[in-house]
Parts: sequence; C-alpha cells; structure tokens
Amino acid sequence: MKHSRKLDQREPPVAYVRVMTVGLILLLVFCLVAGCIAPATAGRRGSSTAIAGGRIGPNGTPDFGPALAEIGATATAPALDRLARPTSLPGATVARPPDQPGFGPGGSDYPFRYVVWHAYGQGALAYFLFEPAGPSPPSAPVVVFVHGWMATTPTVYWNWIRHLVRKGNVVVYPVYQVLTSPPSAYTANAIGAEASALRVLRQPGHVAPLLGDVAVIGHSVGGVVAFDLTAEAAGSGLPMPKALLTVEPGALALIDQRWEGISLADARRIPSTTYYLTIVGDRDSLVGYADATRLWDAIPQIPASHRDIVKVITDRHGSPGLVADHFMPCAGAGLPFGWMTATNADDYYVTWKLSVALVDTAFFHRDVAYALGGTPEQRFMGRWSDGTPVQPLFVTEDPGRLGPDPLGTPGRL
Repeated sequence: MKHSRKLDQREPPVAYVRVMTVGLILLLVFCLVAGCIAPATAGRRGSSTAIAGGRIGPNGTPDFGPALAEIGATATAPALDRLARPTSLPGATVARPPDQPGFGPGGSDYPFRYVVWHAYGQGALAYFLFEPAGPSPPSAPVVVFVHGWMATTPTVYWNWIRHLVRKGNVVVYPVYQVLTSPPSAYTANAIGAEASALRVLRQPGHVAPLLGDVAVIGHSVGGVVAFDLTAEAAGSGLPMPKALLTVEPGALALIDQRWEGISLADARRIPSTTYYLTIVGDRDSLVGYADATRLWDAIPQIPASHRDIVKVITDRHGSPGLVADHFMPCAGAGLPFGWMTATNADDYYVTWKLSVALVDTAFFHRDVAYALGGTPEQRFMGRWSDGTPVQPLFVTEDPGRLGPDPLGTPGRL
C-alpha cells in the first residue's frame, strides 16, 4: 500500500485567515478561563540578558506569567469542546493506573534535583531556557522542545520538561509564535531562538551545550516545526540534531489533503543516521494520523533500525482511564483543567520514556531497547493496581498498519 502523497506547499489566503481565526478563538477561551496576560513592555529582541528566571525544586511549579507578559507572548488553552472527555467508562474497575517507575528512562531515578530556568528575547523570537542543577553539570546535551499551537507558556508541558532536565538535558523552549505570526515564519523563529539560546549557554554561569548532542521534540503543529527545524538546521548554521521526536504532528488543519500554513522543508537534508520516532494517539480526533504519515514518508533515507511509528492505545480498564487523545502529552502544572495537570502512565511510559530513551540512544547508545525496535521494553506500559497490564504500545514501520484514522474525514479541525 502506498502512502506517499504530493505535498501542496501553497499557503492560500483563506487558509491563513482560518488559522488566525482559530488562534483568536483559542485565545479568547483562555482569557475567559484563566485570565488575560498583561501586555508586553519594550522589547529585548536578541538580547542575552534574562528577562526572568529562578530555581525550581523537585516538586515546584514556576510562575511563567510575568515572563510571558514581559516577552509579549500570550498563552492559550485548547477549545472547551475538546476538553470534555470521560476518562473512565461505566463499569470500569477500581484499579488505579500505574505509578511512575523507580528507574529507567521514564523513571524517578533523577541524577539532578533542581531546574534552573530563564526567559530571553521578545515576541515570537523569545524562548525559555531550562538547565539541570543540584549538582550543576559543566556541560549537557540540548533538547529543543517545540510546543503545540499557541501553547507559548511552558506550563502546558512543565512536568515533561522537568523530567527531561532532571535526567540531564538542557531544554530550549522557543516561543516561535504570537497571534500575529504567519505560519510561514514559525520555523525561522524557532531557528532564531535556538541559535540565541546556544550563544547564551556558552556564556559563564550556564551549563555548556554539547553541540554534538542535540535533539528536537515537537507536539502537534510543533511536530511539523520540529521536523522542518531538523531539516534546516545545518543550512542555518545550527548543530545537526541526532534525534527527532514528533508527537501527534499536525499542521493545524487539512483541507482536500493540502497542507495549510506550514510548508514542509526539504526532508532530504535530514541525515540517514538520525534517530526518529513519531507518536500518534488512537483517540486523537484533532489531527489524526495524516501528518504523521506524511512526515514518515518524507524521510525514506532513515533505515528501519533508526525509526518507528508508535501508536498509543486508550485503556479504560480502571479509574481514571488512560485516554490517548491529542492532549495526552500535556503534563502541565497549574492549568485550569485538572486532567491536563495530573501525570499518568501515558507520560511515564510514552512521552517521558520514549523521549529520554531516544536521546540517550542517539547521544550515548544506551536505552536502545526502550526507544526502538518494538521490543518488550519499548511497548510496556506498566500495570494497573490489580496487576492487569496496561494496553501495550503498538509499534510499526508501516503507516498502513495504524488502522482507521480517529480524525475520520480529513479536513475538519
């Protein structure tokens, strides 16, 4: 079965208007639910002086609000009609989902106790920088974390970010978009933020970046931006990422099988040595599998030994259930919806485990069994409190085996 499709890289005005309209609606929803963020002050575009920052302990939650206001970036939350999801079905057992394992790439065996964060820049070129501390290492690998549509506050992914950092990585979180940013500028903005962050990290007082050990992670529209950033890294003077993880990638909307807003970069520039995972959720009715398939088909140069497609299976055996929808990767803190704040097995055994295992595989050639190959270690999702195994991950190298697309008819946001 052939899955490659010709990519329409046009950006019709109607598509841009639609994208901006959706963004405005999401912004208004956030204002109603969580309160509006204050307007920006004068800019510090490209400055190496931190706007805000602090040190966060193992269970602390940073307040990014003042930094976002200073940057001039607004944060939003998903539309309310997408949030009403039952996590448990009638008749579910009283079994509780798995706790975080004590060891391994998704486990709680953290070599670093604290996270030090700072915010830099202005508007769409701003970024947040997260560094391990307690103890502070002299150097560390770098993970560029590209957020989903208008999730400009790291709050949405805070627990995942903290996990990556306490496992020993510096995390760069590009803002890359404000409400007026055209989608065609997203990748360039993320590239600019990464370049600035690497310059800052080379200054005294920071964890020095290991420029030979860089990875890129992206969720939703950030998955497409992460893919493009990887393809354009070398041509932009950035270190070539050794690992790429796209989680439920989507270019905002699909109409008549065309990309809207974001053009796909020349994927032939991604080396065959890159380690690549893409993750989809079986209840992701927002973007489905279409864009994950497009990205997969665009990089045939990466051999099967270096890449996998991973499908997360919803499991409502116990309570609360484990739902593999589009907001599964949101392991935030202080969000207005509790289920987006609580971490669960979809964090410990999917996004946390696979991201750390993938970068460890690419950088240090360890934890390979957790990252690739459809191994028991990669597929294992823990056990419910009554001993029942959680539905294991489905791993394949053929998008045709993913089954029916949960989006249904492609083309509706």
